[in-house]
Amino acid sequence: MKLFFHIGTRTGLSDKLHSLVQNNKELLDKRKVRYICDRSDQRLLQALAGNKVPVPKDGLTPEEVFRCEKGEQTILVDSQHFMGAPSEILGHDGLYPFAETKIGNFISAFPHLDVNLILTAQPIHDLTAIVKNTHFRKKMSDMGWVGAYELSWWRLVQRILQAAPYSQVHVVDARMLPAILPPLFRTMTGLSDDEVVQNEMDWLASATSTSPHQLRAELRGRNNKHLPRRLKMRILKRNSLKLSNRDLNALGWDWTVMELLTNNFRRDMEKLKSMEAASVWDGTYV
Repeated sequence: MKLFFHIGTRTGLSDKLHSLVQNNKELLDKRKVRYICDRSDQRLLQALAGNKVPVPKDGLTPEEVFRCEKGEQTILVDSQHFMGAPSEILGHDGLYPFAETKIGNFISAFPHLDVNLILTAQPIHDLTAIVKNTHFRKKMSDMGWVGAYELSWWRLVQRILQAAPYSQVHVVDARMLPAILPPLFRTMTGLSDDEVVQNEMDWLASATSTSPHQLRAELRGRNNKHLPRRLKMRILKRNSLKLSNRDLNALGWDWTVMELLTNNFRRDMEKLKSMEAASVWDGTYV
């Protein structure tokens, strides 16, 4: 049985994934895909962590879910129930300091699961622009631009794989999410290219100012190939976040620091592409 955890902020992938699931619920039910996204699924989530919980009156019990043979069911766990809180993003060990502990606990409790991690990554200044939490911003300010420069998505994946050496990590460039989500969604749910997924082109069409009909024509035959550079640059431009001058001053940064952080992110992504257990989703798979 496959288990997908999303590690990342609650905005972006979580919102769009939730929308795709809701619009394709009947299709996913046939595929035995379960999406853990609200408090009604807390019992199942606690069972995943190895805790004993009361059996709910309706729906699949944790015991029934894990009685399924491997490959017969897929469970998607939203980041808000796993690692999405602002307090969990930064620590002494770098990005998402509790990642390896939480993942290790799940794997220890259920070693037979095929565990996959969906990690949404972006330049650190983009991450800082998304997370407006005061405590997070203070941590970022205290570490200074040198500390921010040393934060590494590549090191985070290394730590995760040390705790879960048989897992697969899918690293998603959050800036390219409108282009990445449709093929990523199919990978997560096991849907084939022939199965119609509702609303899968909407965000990409919006991000490129192209109608879904024109977009399908332009992308025809491009599965698992590079996204056309024209579209990719347009998406990056529209989805790359900018900190205001006021925010930069509060952090003690300037525009040069943002450029350094962007270049550092590019290097991280190139390093990740060379890791056997990591798949980088940056537009190549569209």
